[in-house]
Amino acid sequence: MSFKTKRFWRQLTFLFVVVGMGFLLITSLTTRTKSKNKVYEGELAPSKLKMVTKRVTPESSEDSQNKDVLPQDLSKEKGTVKSSDLDSPMARFVKMESLRVGTPDENPKQSFKRLKSVASGLNNNDVENLKNISLDRKYNNEQRFLSVYLLALAENPQVAGALMSVALDPLETKDKSSPTYAEELMIRTQALEGIAKVDPRGRKSRLAEFLKKQDNAFLAEQAKRLIREKH
Repeated sequence: MSFKTKRFWRQLTFLFVVVGMGFLLITSLTTRTKSKNKVYEGELAPSKLKMVTKRVTPESSEDSQNKDVLPQDLSKEKGTVKSSDLDSPMARFVKMESLRVGTPDENPKQSFKRLKSVASGLNNNDVENLKNISLDRKYNNEQRFLSVYLLALAENPQVAGALMSVALDPLETKDKSSPTYAEELMIRTQALEGIAKVDPRGRKSRLAEFLKKQDNAFLAEQAKRLIREKH
């Protein structure tokens, strides 16, 4: 075998190795992206973003993993819960519920119905708790997004103020390459979606007010889209 022939086969073998490694890398990144971009399945979820849930709880017992836990099940035995208490039953419910994110759901319709039931029963303390969680970056993004989602599911004009606070919360960074930038935009977009949902009659004036107070081009476009949409 000549020198040129050997060199040709070495180059061809190297090319196959590079292509194979590239394929594996792309497959890995695609799988991670699909997993991270899942959000709660429902009419309020941003376009092309879906999240599925599974019935799991942080308790270790098998019995506790097979039942759904509601905020009232997590009430403290003694004392009262203040609106500023981020360890309230609602806050603990959000933490537990966020563990379902990204796992298969055997009955997504039932899960949505359960969350809708919780949202329909929100009181003033619950609304304040959910707003505080949404704005507090010590909670992870699943917990913050879920808090906004529950507020939006309430379909009560009285929670529009809390959603507006989230939508207008200043971005910590304007660097579009930052990994947190897209996640922060998603949380605020959900808040805007919620404003349009909970107060369909006043959505145009509320969203117009939002446009006057913020300068992010992406969020401005989302607000304009919601103003144009028919409800």
